[in-house]
Amino acid sequence: MASRRQERRDECHVCGRATTGDKKIWRKILWEEQPYEDWYVDSSFLEQLRTNENVREYDYWGMTKSSAALTQQMSLVLIFFAIFVNSSKGVWSWHFLACIDIIVAFMGYGALQSCGDMEIDVLQMTKESLLFTATLSILSPVLRTLTESYAADSIWALSISLTGIHLISHDYTYINGTTYKYAGTIALNAAIFTSVLLASLLHSNEQVFSFVLFAIEVFAICPIVQHNIKKTSESMHLSLTMVLFTTALLLMWPIAPLVSVVVLVTAVFITFVCPLWLMHAQEYKNEIQGPWDIAQIEPQQ
Repeated sequence: MASRRQERRDECHVCGRATTGDKKIWRKILWEEQPYEDWYVDSSFLEQLRTNENVREYDYWGMTKSSAALTQQMSLVLIFFAIFVNSSKGVWSWHFLACIDIIVAFMGYGALQSCGDMEIDVLQMTKESLLFTATLSILSPVLRTLTESYAADSIWALSISLTGIHLISHDYTYINGTTYKYAGTIALNAAIFTSVLLASLLHSNEQVFSFVLFAIEVFAICPIVQHNIKKTSESMHLSLTMVLFTTALLLMWPIAPLVSVVVLVTAVFITFVCPLWLMHAQEYKNEIQGPWDIAQIEPQQ
């Protein structure tokens, strides 16, 4: 077998005759047959090897501040569930919940106005809001009786699963001001579906209307407000995080102290421990690049 390979190497690739002298110098080309095996590796193969060229050096406090977006969303979810429990148990009336909806709407409008980056047509926004609230009030009886044939345990299990999907698929880069277009469609759909499921467990059409309206304000409009606040001022962004997190713990503690403790520990772990964990893992990263990589063509400006 070895003799046959040697004979092939000594033959001319054009006429098949035996050649004399040394082999041709290996060239990195494909359009010409060369007297080398397909798996041949030249001594210059690793000259262009580059190690950890694109490894990013992380800033601990920068990552800590970036985790505020996740803390905000966890807080909003906790507030959402606390308001549902208080409404379903009759602790809060639908009048009180409607007042919360109005306060949240005015606070969001004021925050967008103070940021100054968005041009808001007040008249058009008012028309759309009235049309939406009228449609929601008509659909409230349907939403209240939507899951009458299902057990409450099944609704809770599905709601918790959808909440997990919402937290995982939420667009945190948009909240942090890194991108300018919200890409959390799956997270938004999961949150709205959760609100519809939980609203079917409430006792009156007015409660359903107020609760679903609150969910839309929190999950559909709040990301826009959070995005603009982060772009305007990082201190306002961090202050909003503290306010939301404190409010969430205060509302949830009388209902489920264990859940409040778990959320507190989770937030501390994500904010302060995970950045250290990531920076420590970077020490073991070994990224190599060389001539075997696919060429990356940069578009012309």
